[in-house]
Amino acid sequence: KMKDGVEVLVKGKVCYDDVAKFFKTKHEACFSDGNAVYYFDGDKHVSITQQKIDSFCETYIDECTDMDCKETYKKLLRQDLKDFSEVPPNLINFKNGVLDLDTMDLLVKNPLVHIFKSCQDYDYDVEADCPEMMESFYTFFGDDKDKHQLAQEMMGYFLAPIGPVANKAFFMYGPTGRGKST
Repeated sequence: KMKDGVEVLVKGKVCYDDVAKFFKTKHEACFSDGNAVYYFDGDKHVSITQQKIDSFCETYIDECTDMDCKETYKKLLRQDLKDFSEVPPNLINFKNGVLDLDTMDLLVKNPLVHIFKSCQDYDYDVEADCPEMMESFYTFFGDDKDKHQLAQEMMGYFLAPIGPVANKAFFMYGPTGRGKST
């Protein structure tokens, strides 16, 4: 029996499936990729160490053994498998939500749907301004608004986690000292 009254014994043996299920009630959006177990920490999914499992088992299982901890971790590894590489490339995880690059909507985080191993260290701000970048555009391109727009689009491709699916290439040419290699 676990210390909070949850029954995990079947015919006198610890039922590790039940221990793993109970663990998941204490840790939001718990998943495995087959190599590690992750839970949602409020911003992103973080890896659970064997030490965290050991601490959990020692806290909740009466007369916990090393085998109890290891078997619980093994069960968690095999449950709720997710492919973390399936994160849609059009989503960016910020502190205050998930930005959908297709619609430019800031979505409420749903750790059961939005599975991220990382999070930007700041909030998304639609009103944010980039005065230094805009100043450099004037330095490089003068008042040519089309070039400013193209440079902003390029920066977006460089920063977005979309990889090669954008099917874009950029070649910069022009006089020396205009910021091509900056």
